[in-house]
Amino acid sequence: LVFAWAGIILLVRLIRLIRRRPLAPARARARWCERISLTLAIIGVACLIWSAIEPYWPEVTHTQVPCAKLSAGAKPIRIVHISDTHCEDIARAETQLPSLIAEQKPDLICFTGDALTHKAGLRHFQKLMDELTRIAPVYAVHGNWEQKSWIRGVDFYGDAPVHVLDSRAERVVINGQPIWLAGTHQYSQNLDGALAEVNTDEPVVLLHHMPDVILKLPGRGVDLCLSGHTHGGQIALPFYGALTTLTPTGKRFE
Repeated sequence: LVFAWAGIILLVRLIRLIRRRPLAPARARARWCERISLTLAIIGVACLIWSAIEPYWPEVTHTQVPCAKLSAGAKPIRIVHISDTHCEDIARAETQLPSLIAEQKPDLICFTGDALTHKAGLRHFQKLMDELTRIAPVYAVHGNWEQKSWIRGVDFYGDAPVHVLDSRAERVVINGQPIWLAGTHQYSQNLDGALAEVNTDEPVVLLHHMPDVILKLPGRGVDLCLSGHTHGGQIALPFYGALTTLTPTGKRFE
């Protein structure tokens, strides 16, 4: 409606300009309505342009997580966390991720679900995962999109040696430091099964697609929870942030 109204305003002005007819004096309220409509239309066009740029513009953020369970003098463990690639028939940031991730020199790479939006994106996702396993061991869990009827049974990882953590845990030793990686499927939050064999005296990292799982973790010995799903808010406004996160916890973990 905003675009339509702004278009009408501009069309009327253009016609009058071509016919060299001056605009009739407008009332103050009408002038303000026109200004607001044109301003909103300009903002809308800017958002559309940004939506065509942002998917091709990955960002790298660094977070330090202190853990008292690390052995004295242990080297920091570098974990790269990615999520929600939602691969389609056209590759976007997937092509840039391997080089960006390699620059971080990770000890581990963790993926927390929502691999595809369309089956045509499977080749891009498999290629990405294959390249990532050549950088560091990759651990993954499934998200809510992996439960779509058209996607069930898809071989997401092909020949790539990805460790899928479906209600289970693995113990990994990095530079002499043991660490546990546990994971649960989005729709089978079997935390008891995932953490059953974990030694909580050693660092424990849990992978789960939605961040609301963190509310169930106190007392379970988990030191770090990696989640995705919110897409960083996906649609966010300055100062306010995410308009929606599609999570029970709303904006708490956007």
